Amino acid sequence: MFTFDDKEYDETKLNQQGQAAYANLQLIANQEVDIQVKANHIAVLKAHYTNVLKEHLPIVQEVKKEEPKEEKKKKK
Repeated sequence: MFTFDDKEYDETKLNQQGQAAYANLQLIANQEVDIQVKANHIAVLKAHYTNVLKEHLPIVQEVKKEEPKEEKKKKK
């Protein structure tokens, strides 16, 4: 039994094309769940490796750039 458009149906009473369509929809639903699980795993791994990278980045000190000589003269 399965529900389609809020009605109960017996899949054994479907003709061959209906049974094939029903079987394909079941396969597609399972693949969709697998893809969602994989996407969640990827998101977790991405967050993990992003944090690992952040922890291992070298410390960068800001270096103040000197103003060109012409601009220094204008300010005086």
